[in-house]
Amino acid sequence: MQSLTQALRRNAASGEPIMSPVQAFNENGVHFRKGQLSMIVAGPGSGKSYLIQAILHHGDRGRAVNSCLYFSADTGPDVIYKRAACLATGYTSSAVEDMMANHNTESIDQAIHQTESHITWNFTPNPSEQYVIDELKAYEGTYGHFPEVIVMDNLKDLYIEGMEADEFRSLEEACIFLKNLAKLTGSAVLALHHAGGAFEDGTAIIPLSGVRGKVSKTPAVILTLARSGSDMKASVVKNRNGRADQSGKWWLPIHADLERGKFEG
Repeated sequence: MQSLTQALRRNAASGEPIMSPVQAFNENGVHFRKGQLSMIVAGPGSGKSYLIQAILHHGDRGRAVNSCLYFSADTGPDVIYKRAACLATGYTSSAVEDMMANHNTESIDQAIHQTESHITWNFTPNPSEQYVIDELKAYEGTYGHFPEVIVMDNLKDLYIEGMEADEFRSLEEACIFLKNLAKLTGSAVLALHHAGGAFEDGTAIIPLSGVRGKVSKTPAVILTLARSGSDMKASVVKNRNGRADQSGKWWLPIHADLERGKFEG
């Protein structure tokens, strides 16, 4: 047992926001916080993974960044590499692809190493709960601390033993596991997830009810993303620490240049 003040001292970093270069988030009190589970929901191909990679890459606009262990179960290293190259150099994805095809990537490799070494990647498909725990233990053994941020991309790819036939319960148990992981490690845990039903195309504003599997009770923060061309709308549908609107009608504008990996808002 411990008093509230003892608990607060022991978990001093809990609730601390991670670094973000998106001014619209910072100015409106929309933060992904350490010790909490946050969720980003969108349709396939809408740019949610790229947005999170950009936030982690740039941090506080290059002045400070957060260490991260990123479980990219849904996207392979070739795609992640191209995005990292665009973020590190400002090159277009087409230019990066040409350099890769011509085996002329030395300058890109160096730029990625200089700007993204704080992010550790794991591309195992369908990692289990125990696998995630083992990887975190290995991370702590290597670096002497847990990562400040843990990303699970996507939620549906986290394997929950015994729940194979029940998607809703599997997603629910996955959320509970990630919430507990955030509390135990003190890390900000970000789960990327898909929209459901009529919102799967990713172009319409997604309300809280549009979250696939309706697993909205556990996360502290839920953002839903809708994108049309370079116009991205980030709806704050749940925010325990600030303003939110379940309808999705309160949204923050982000200019999303997916060709260069630039997200400005």
